[in-house]
Amino acid sequence: MRVQFSLGSPSAVDHSVHAIKQLGSDGHTVDVSVRQDRATSSRLDATGIEHTVLTTATASRLGTAVEAVVGTVRLSRYAQTFAPRVIVGESTPATILGSAVSGAQLVRWAEPTTQSVAFSTEADSTRYVPAAPALRGAVARFHPNWFSTNPAIRRSHGVDETDGYAVAQFTAKASPYNAPQGGLSRRTKQRIIGLLSTQRAVYVSNTDDPHPALDACRITVPPIDTPHLVDGASLFVTDSAELAVSGALCGTPTVYAHTDGTDASVPQSVAELATQKLVRVAIGDREAQSTVKGLLAESSREAVWERRTARFFTATGDPTTTILNRIYESADRSQSASTSTQTVDSA
Repeated sequence: MRVQFSLGSPSAVDHSVHAIKQLGSDGHTVDVSVRQDRATSSRLDATGIEHTVLTTATASRLGTAVEAVVGTVRLSRYAQTFAPRVIVGESTPATILGSAVSGAQLVRWAEPTTQSVAFSTEADSTRYVPAAPALRGAVARFHPNWFSTNPAIRRSHGVDETDGYAVAQFTAKASPYNAPQGGLSRRTKQRIIGLLSTQRAVYVSNTDDPHPALDACRITVPPIDTPHLVDGASLFVTDSAELAVSGALCGTPTVYAHTDGTDASVPQSVAELATQKLVRVAIGDREAQSTVKGLLAESSREAVWERRTARFFTATGDPTTTILNRIYESADRSQSASTSTQTVDSA
């Protein structure tokens, strides 16, 4: 079976990565095409998935419109050449046209919604669909049926799991010329690390220039490796929304330090997990310290997070298995239609 994935965002990559690899391991021919988008291509490169770039992104409105038309034409031609039985992607003019000209069945991702959707029909085992596209992708990527940590990554960073450990990963830099959006202050980072170190060993990945007073093991962790390090930690503190989501979905008690100053600007994916009590959101330096201190005082936090994460994944279902089932069902329909046509022609 030949399957073509048309991916247009990092969340779409997250949503499809396990399905692509599973189809390949099952002996099917899988092709991935993308619009030229640095974040999307970087995510695919990090997962080791080969892909074909169909268009080049542009910043101007006219260029964007032209790029969309060119992308639609190129995707349809690409689909004609590849001749897939199934095309997987968002419901866009490009994928619809590609499906039409190639004769392939189109399997669509869940459409974006403005609020979380609860399903009540018995036919659909999924009862909760996250509203944020980034969170929908993360649910597929970090679902326990498919994601497992790589102990070798922990060992490569010198992590000692004997007595447990905490992780702090700071990605933004604060300065007099870039505050408060630039990140937590050095003093706040120092105090947070001090709080964490009173209970466990602390590993800090700090893309701000490291402060010598930070009492912890300083390491450099690429974002793609972070979930493998955080899964198993007793607490995770970060100012990155994407890393906060991955940490929470790995079942780790997570504090997201938001430095933009207002609740309204908290990224949707984090805000949604906060409503599920899987992320503690702290606004600004003072609240970041108090939130970490409060969570450290909860001795049963790891067990609590484990139960909450299990309930969350039970509610969302397994997006990868769902999309694989839809692909196989669509392929069967395509095969049945082809067989029926051949029978009529031969008659």
